[in-house]
Amino acid sequence: MIADLELNCMQVKPGANNKKGGLMINRLLAILLLSTVALAGCGSAEQGDENASNQTTAANDAYEQLLKKRREVEPITERLAITKEFLDEFPESEHTANALAAVFYYQGEELGDMLGAITYAEEIRGAIDDPEIAKEVDKKLIGFYGESGATGKMITLADQLAAAGALDFDDHWNIIEGAVKAEEWKLVRDYCAKARGMTNAESYRADHPDNDLSEEEVAEAVNNRVGMLLVKDGWARANQGQIDTALADFAKADNLIPRYYFDIPEYDLNIYWAKTLLMRKKFEAAIERFAMSGLVMGEEEALTGLKEAYIGIHGSESGFEAYAAKLHLSIARTIDDFEMPDYEGNRHRFSDLRSDVTVLTLWFPT
Repeated sequence: MIADLELNCMQVKPGANNKKGGLMINRLLAILLLSTVALAGCGSAEQGDENASNQTTAANDAYEQLLKKRREVEPITERLAITKEFLDEFPESEHTANALAAVFYYQGEELGDMLGAITYAEEIRGAIDDPEIAKEVDKKLIGFYGESGATGKMITLADQLAAAGALDFDDHWNIIEGAVKAEEWKLVRDYCAKARGMTNAESYRADHPDNDLSEEEVAEAVNNRVGMLLVKDGWARANQGQIDTALADFAKADNLIPRYYFDIPEYDLNIYWAKTLLMRKKFEAAIERFAMSGLVMGEEEALTGLKEAYIGIHGSESGFEAYAAKLHLSIARTIDDFEMPDYEGNRHRFSDLRSDVTVLTLWFPT
């Protein structure tokens, strides 16, 4: 096309039509210039796409190396440093949110520097322009703020994301859990109310588009969502003095949510239920709820509550240890028979080893 334009320009002859010819030349030169700019623009766009692709590949490779390096070191400080090295080099990638979650765990929880972890996360967030990556990081930040007690920031950010329609059920749940830890009971109840609009089959399928689920599986998952919200909303109500309503919520949730092997319902239902019963000085009922979580699962919060209930009945903690040991035996559950391989690959049934001292090693490769 450019060669043709050059040829046409050369064929314009001087004479009576000189003005017209000059005008034609100017127009052709303008077209030539625009074409050249357009071609240069296409090249720039292609170059930009290629650079972005290369950056993505580099970030993915670096993240794989990050995971490998972290597995090879033990000190938390080294794991933290490795993670920050990645984020400093690639502050904006599909791995940013997960890497920041690791920073929060290492620096905030393990090393006890919550403020430092949040400050660093906010610095990384400030370097992000991609709206999708920014949204995922903001969701993580909500949890960080809740854990650290920065409730003002948590509420502001949560409301911004909710107003933008950027939150799914799991995001609402993360906000609710952060609000529970911060003891922001109104916020808990507000977001439980917002999440109730997602306790239906359509919403659940929309949140899990890649899962081929039966109607029965979806119905079970929806019931679980309803139960989850009843647990947290009930605990918020209890802390607002609405004891009867809270106990009714817990009873409803008990029939909806899944249970662990020892018949302990998920989402801390038994602990919230028992602590609410303590508020009513129903000590015996509280002990029934605390016992399995405290004595079998060893949860400190449940053990503390169990002792409080015992003191409520007996007036002091004298004799508590003997009482707890006896109670433990009375609620202990016999393990169902099972079969497992030893390190040589030979399989053994647990029932064949009951007369022997047996060490079970349960682990998963992650």
